[in-house]
Amino acid sequence: MSDNPYSTPSAQLAADLHGEATEPAELRLATTRQRALTFVLDLIFGYLLLMFSKSLMILLVDSLSLLDTFFIAYYFVAYFLYYLIFELVWGYTPAKLVMATRVVSKTGTNASLSQLLIRSLCRYIPFEFLSFLFVKPAQAGKPVGWHDQLSATRVIDVRYI
Repeated sequence: MSDNPYSTPSAQLAADLHGEATEPAELRLATTRQRALTFVLDLIFGYLLLMFSKSLMILLVDSLSLLDTFFIAYYFVAYFLYYLIFELVWGYTPAKLVMATRVVSKTGTNASLSQLLIRSLCRYIPFEFLSFLFVKPAQAGKPVGWHDQLSATRVIDVRYI
């Protein structure tokens, strides 16, 4: 076990009947409360980042109408890249760092680029953020949403690694 709370946890891989890896018992999934607060904090951090970048664009672009049109497309790209880059490079977004959570594959290893691409794309599914209300928890009181299920990733509580 590492002293670094943000290092990737090690876990024994177990195979189910179909030969696919299953979730190790050692992974402590983040709670519903942690996930909800992380979502809200990511909205705040993302908004601040977007407003900062929009301020920079205003200095570079003369036409505000062109900027507004461009900014709508920029918002969708930036939202995707916010999650993808932070989770790919560090395994967490700024909000996950604050809430002591981290994204890993469902087997407990670092999530791959393809898993994180799927995870980030799934955030565009309408009402995806509500999927935690309708999905059976992997552990009691610990939700696994659509973007977790479809990408075979999990958000773990790093305080217990």
